[in-house]
Amino acid sequence: MRHLPLLFFFVLLPLLLLVVWGEDQAIGNETGWPVGQPVPTVALTVYTDNDMGNAAPALPLHTLKGQPYLLNIFASWCAPCAAEQPVLEEISKKHQLPIVGIAWKTKPEKLKLFLNTHGNPFRQILLDTESKAMLSLGGVGVPESYLVDAEGIIRHHVTGSLSLKDFEEKMLPKLSTSYKKPEGQAK
Repeated sequence: MRHLPLLFFFVLLPLLLLVVWGEDQAIGNETGWPVGQPVPTVALTVYTDNDMGNAAPALPLHTLKGQPYLLNIFASWCAPCAAEQPVLEEISKKHQLPIVGIAWKTKPEKLKLFLNTHGNPFRQILLDTESKAMLSLGGVGVPESYLVDAEGIIRHHVTGSLSLKDFEEKMLPKLSTSYKKPEGQAK
């Protein structure tokens, strides 16, 4: 009887938390929030190499409708984010899918160094210094990737580093109705 509180703390509490959060917190989330929801209406500053993001106008995320894209939240100080850059580059080139980067809690000068060191697979980069996008998307850390269809709806969410295999097998099929690979690309 005297061990009952310990039993609750080490066995029952973790099981309760697993039931409460369930699969929505799993890597490769295909059905939980924010999947099936529109991209949030948060506005972020556009990063430019020339002015380092200081003078560029704010761009609301939901205005990027019209074609599917991969939304990737990363940080200059994140080692898994640096390791993921070549995979994002390959996705961008192989599938001609635009990648929009959100630099989370990253100063423009550090972002410039990160991009010069690890490459820049992004069509556009937005600065999220106040965690507006991270909180609106329900992010828990970096890197995180969201597959967005042409209508601006999130179709798949991955927490952690993205692999080319996972992208091609789990994410890309979600765009089968709205995304056509450019002519001349191998299947």
